[in-house]
Formats: sequence, structure tokens, C-alpha cells
Amino acid sequence: DTGFYKPAADKLAISTGGTSRVIIDDSGNVGIGTSSPGRVLDVIGAIQSSSTIYGVTFAGTNDTNTFIRFPGSDVTEFYNGNTERLRIDSSGRLLVGTSSAITTGAGSVIQAADPVGARIVLGRNDTTVNNGNRIGQIEFRGNATDGVFTVCGQIRCESEGTHSATSRPSILKFATTSSGSTTPTEVMVIDS
Repeated sequence: DTGFYKPAADKLAISTGGTSRVIIDDSGNVGIGTSSPGRVLDVIGAIQSSSTIYGVTFAGTNDTNTFIRFPGSDVTEFYNGNTERLRIDSSGRLLVGTSSAITTGAGSVIQAADPVGARIVLGRNDTTVNNGNRIGQIEFRGNATDGVFTVCGQIRCESEGTHSATSRPSILKFATTSSGSTTPTEVMVIDS
């Protein structure tokens, strides 16, 4: 009913109430919630800790410096190459390239910093770009009274002609939504 037993020649199980709770296979893999663990620790189901978890390290054969750290005060830090790359601060702001908020202004939920000036990069991953194809787009959405996020405005980059290795003409289109409407219309174009 409760104790250790061998469900197969290559496995050891711990059971309670007649049900296997933990499996250890012949490779040393431990399974909780699974009878066929595929990793050193393979857990199927939610994990909860009643005490503080200070960090979780992800180490492969060539990488021992990638981890998530929980230093306290509702902060989560993400490290790569033993350097902090990303942080979610106690106000829920996503900080990239900085460990402190650039501004604490309302709505400043995504912030990035870089020694040469941070950029937001949108790219089209396609080897054939024809006239009118979207290269990238920034949308501004609001959910007003119905709870549905709809586009209120946008900035869109499109190709203006077929792209080649030596020619990539593009245009920027700006669209806003007028009073009494729910659909943005193009209000300005900057051509190539």
C-alpha cells in the first residue's frame, strides 16, 4: 500500500495509497506525476513551495550561467551568460538591459536601455517581398466599454515595389480612428 516497490526491472517506485508517486529509472531520472521520466527531474503537474525559492538554474553541458533569480520584493531576474538580461520589477514593469526603471510614469510597462541606444526591431522573415507586403507594424489598441481590444491607430511599414538584394523601397503608413468610427483610416503616408 505504502512503500518502495519495483514496477519493472529497470525502475524503483515509491507509492502511497497503492498509487505510484515517484519513479526512479535505471538512468537515475526521477519522475513525479509520470512513470517515464525523460530528464533528471521530470515533474508533471504544478510545483508549489511554502518557503522562499531564491533561484532556478538551467544548466546544459556547455552552459552553467543561465538562471532565473527571485531576490525578493516581488522581483524576477533572468540571467544569461551570468549577466542579468531581463527583469520584471515589483510594479510589473518589464525591464530589458537595465535593473531599474528608466521612468516610473503610469503605463511605462516595457522599458529598454542599451549603451548605444535601445531599439525596437520588427522584421519580415521572407525571401520574397513584393509590392504592398507588410514589413512591420505597431498597433495601438483600446478596449473601451466592451472589453474587446480593437485597433485605434497604427504605424505600418510596407514595401513599395519588389525587394531585391540592392533595392528595398518602403513606405510608412499612419492610421487613426476618427470620432464616431471604430476602424482606423490612413491619414498620412511617407513614401520612398
